[in-house]
Amino acid sequence: MKQFEYNGYIGSIEFDLSENFLFGKLLFIRDLVTYEADDPKGLELAFHEAVDDYLADCAEDGCEPNKPFKGAFNVRVKPELHKALAIAAKSQGLSLNEYVAKTLSAHDEVGVAIEQFSRSAQELTHKLEYKTSQYFSVVETVPTSSEKEMSARPTRHSHDGKVMFLNPLESRRVN
Repeated sequence: MKQFEYNGYIGSIEFDLSENFLFGKLLFIRDLVTYEADDPKGLELAFHEAVDDYLADCAEDGCEPNKPFKGAFNVRVKPELHKALAIAAKSQGLSLNEYVAKTLSAHDEVGVAIEQFSRSAQELTHKLEYKTSQYFSVVETVPTSSEKEMSARPTRHSHDGKVMFLNPLESRRVN
């Protein structure tokens, strides 16, 4: 999802097709601050104005504006997981908070590794399919003198009902 960022605040970008306008709100704060416009550039300008107006209003009212991401949040887990994390933290000489922060900070690295692995797996799959298609030929069923003879031949059936003979010399290409 695309978002705006300005002066430490993040804003959503949404649209209403029936009314043909764009709108959004400041995310990750408790106060409700919204903005709208007819086009993307106008929406970004409205977002900036909404942030500036919000900060000015808070200053005028003498209250502290909500800040997104203060660096603290509560996580509820099962007691067994809480215990396992506390033991792991202690074994590394860390507080539970330090251990969880260290573990969570690795999430980007894990995401990148998973993405790279997925790309490599896709490339390998494509290479294997290409090599297989070069070696094996998709063929129609070759008439034989008996069903026994046909079932004795080493074959692999594809999902479209055609037969692939495992001996490429016995195959006949389908046009």
